[in-house]
Amino acid sequence: MPESSRSRVRAMFEERSDALTEFSLPDLTDEVVAAVKADAALLDQFLDEHLRPMVYEIGASFLSSQRASVHRVEGAMLAISATVLPETKPPKRVKGALFAPPRAGKGFAWLRAPLAVERGRHVRLARARTVELDRAIALREDQIRPTRQRTMHYRLLRDGLPDADRMVGDVFDEQRIAALWEEAGRRVAAEDRANSLAAQAIVARAAKRKPALAAPTAQ
Repeated sequence: MPESSRSRVRAMFEERSDALTEFSLPDLTDEVVAAVKADAALLDQFLDEHLRPMVYEIGASFLSSQRASVHRVEGAMLAISATVLPETKPPKRVKGALFAPPRAGKGFAWLRAPLAVERGRHVRLARARTVELDRAIALREDQIRPTRQRTMHYRLLRDGLPDADRMVGDVFDEQRIAALWEEAGRRVAAEDRANSLAAQAIVARAAKRKPALAAPTAQ
């Protein structure tokens, strides 16, 4: 199986940064971009593999704009179909009043904010019910969990340094760092369980406070 352009670009980053203890990502990026442009075959492969995701990302960003008009959205979707999705018509990807013209007025329109309920599926916030909000919450939690674990990992490393002048490589070896990564995952999972139990308790208390319905009177 041929090597992907992504793997080849990663190898370029590795080659240029492997021997460095400190580096600038913007500078490395400029070097790698220049190298990719200089290799015509790699550039063609990169465009073939990444053009559609890039265009999709632009489209998703465009949908997030609260100032978009129905004509601009339709034009963007037709342009995407014509260039990278000729076999798929926009009506199959979007339906309903998702692209209704924005209400008059300035500023952020909360009711028109797109709410991601599944990967690739959005509804307007105004149309969201409990089930859509639950799906949106679960989706966001899945997306941010790796970031939370990484943040916890950094905290454990920081707390393990004996003083401000010591570096991670002076104190931790690969095995210990990996063990702290697993510990960070366990702590994040424990936080999730605690938050879930707290939410269930709040719902249970709220249910108890609801007034009971009056019993029907006999006729």
